[in-house]
Amino acid sequence: MKNKHFQLLWYGQTISLFGSQISIMAIPLTAVTILNATSFQMGILQALHSLPFFLFSLFVGVWIDRTKRKPFLLYANWISAALLLTIPLLYFFDILSIYHLYVVIFLTATAGMIFELAYLSYIPSVVPPHHLAAANSKLEASRSISSIAGPSLAGGLIAILTAPFAIIIDAVSFLISTILIHFIKSDEQMNPANNKNIFKAIKEGLAIILKEPIFKSITFSTAILNFCGSAFGAVYILYVVNFLGISSFSLGLILGLGSVGALLGSFITNKFIQSLGIGKTLIVSCIFILFGSIIVPLTPAQVNSYAKLILLCSGQLLSSIGSTIYFITQVSLRQTITPNHLLGRVNASNRFISRGFMPIGAFIGGALGSLLSIKLTLFIFGFSFFFSALILFLSPTAKLKQIPEQYEMLIVTK
Repeated sequence: MKNKHFQLLWYGQTISLFGSQISIMAIPLTAVTILNATSFQMGILQALHSLPFFLFSLFVGVWIDRTKRKPFLLYANWISAALLLTIPLLYFFDILSIYHLYVVIFLTATAGMIFELAYLSYIPSVVPPHHLAAANSKLEASRSISSIAGPSLAGGLIAILTAPFAIIIDAVSFLISTILIHFIKSDEQMNPANNKNIFKAIKEGLAIILKEPIFKSITFSTAILNFCGSAFGAVYILYVVNFLGISSFSLGLILGLGSVGALLGSFITNKFIQSLGIGKTLIVSCIFILFGSIIVPLTPAQVNSYAKLILLCSGQLLSSIGSTIYFITQVSLRQTITPNHLLGRVNASNRFISRGFMPIGAFIGGALGSLLSIKLTLFIFGFSFFFSALILFLSPTAKLKQIPEQYEMLIVTK
């Protein structure tokens, strides 16, 4: 697929993804190692990262459908860069606090949410429909490669520069990405019909997600994945750093080596779909995530560091394979069968429901980590990934091998 405008989008996103690997590690490490954050505070931090999807995504989806999407990408990147730079600045003057991290996480997550919804809706304007799966696979391959090399690089940079100052590199990556996206030319068609009442427009997007059985099952399956993943992630770093004694460099190595699975997942998704069909591919990917997550609390603190690395990398490997296959499959399905003038609202409605459970999960995960134990919390939410597969298994999605023509016509004619 030779498409110079998609290549600019791809290169810009790849650079930004590499930079973001630094902040993914550096911000929670700043909270844990410099600000001595508690399990409850880490839960709040994780919750604020996903809260914007619950608060704003439906309105942003309508906004995106009413205008061109490229400007959203540019402004979101500029805002994210500026916000991230405040962390090293305040740390330099010794006035950084957990409350400032709360504000930065929430605002950068809001900018990131706007970018993501615009980005998912913008891709079909740059890439023809028959190339969408290939384009999404390339983008996920970049995400995978960044998660392989990025954490190791991030761990080293954090060790050398300290976590707050390493974040500067992420801010620079946002600026480079913005410059590349600026040069993209695409044929974005405006749709006058989108100027209806905002609440009617939101209802139209939600109706597709909630009334169509396949969309509904995938959305709520994703919601469970995100709920459990957010709860799990709220205490993950606390567990591996404080209970297993993993250093920041080793943490980067675990995430980097384990994320080879994400790269592998991006390459094998189409093969899974061709051999198993869309429905079974989604179910199998959920099972991968379940087994990968359970490995983490099963890792004993008493074994040597090499055994810990092997076990944690294996868990990350399985989870990453599953997550990548799941993401590519469900996003490509939604992009293909949803009319362009509804894509912003449909993506937003999906994110509102599926991501709306994330702050709740993060809050509950952090609270349970304080009330029970972090290890038990990881077990509870690791096993709970099973329910995501169960929803798909009990729905018409399980029998879906490819996009049925009658289903496509039902969506298009709404």
